[in-house]
Amino acid sequence: MDHLRQILYTQEISIQVALLRLSLSFIAGAIVGLDREKRMHPAGLRTHTLICMGATMVMLISIFIPQTFVNFQNGDPGRIAAQAVSGIGFLGAGAIIKYGVNVKGLTTAASIWLIATVGLAIGCGLYVTSGICILFILFVLKGLDYLEKRLFSHKSVKNFILEMSGNTPQIQWFESIMQEYKIKVLSTDLSYNIDKDIKVYNFVIEISDKVSIEDLSLRVSGEENFISYRMLPM
Repeated sequence: MDHLRQILYTQEISIQVALLRLSLSFIAGAIVGLDREKRMHPAGLRTHTLICMGATMVMLISIFIPQTFVNFQNGDPGRIAAQAVSGIGFLGAGAIIKYGVNVKGLTTAASIWLIATVGLAIGCGLYVTSGICILFILFVLKGLDYLEKRLFSHKSVKNFILEMSGNTPQIQWFESIMQEYKIKVLSTDLSYNIDKDIKVYNFVIEISDKVSIEDLSLRVSGEENFISYRMLPM
């Protein structure tokens, strides 16, 4: 027990200290990454685990160099770690995906940046602080996500493509359906397929995630001269 306590709180970087801190960063990264993996985000279990361990390695090297090499006794251990914090932004940017006017992955990008700082903290021996930060991360990703969905209605922009027969009357009936479901029509485009005598309406709509797509499709398909519809992400 005394030997383990000595390894935990020593300031000298040895093989045992490095192994312990890398193991803890592996666990920390895997805990957060597992949540992202379950939600099928671009950066999941492996990405978060590798980032956290990489940040720990950077911190271990930053501490090891001035402790070991006499010519670097006046070196700043924070310089290499600072480059890791700024460099991790490139990985975070890779997790952000833009679908038309919709942006996905900002939360995952934030978790990537934060898990890197947790790795740095573990690398310099801040175990309790790192553990508390992991708990806060899980609370934000799980607890606040549930609370956010209960309290706020999220909206997304989609392409609503509607095919109707050529003798369809004016499209006011569709706009009335949109008003009924509190869906905002951002733009409308109309094209003709003369050979098949089909009108193709392309609506850009802003729709809440609380709207039942099944009910909406039944409502639209019940209209006279309806042929088909598609709802696509922007």
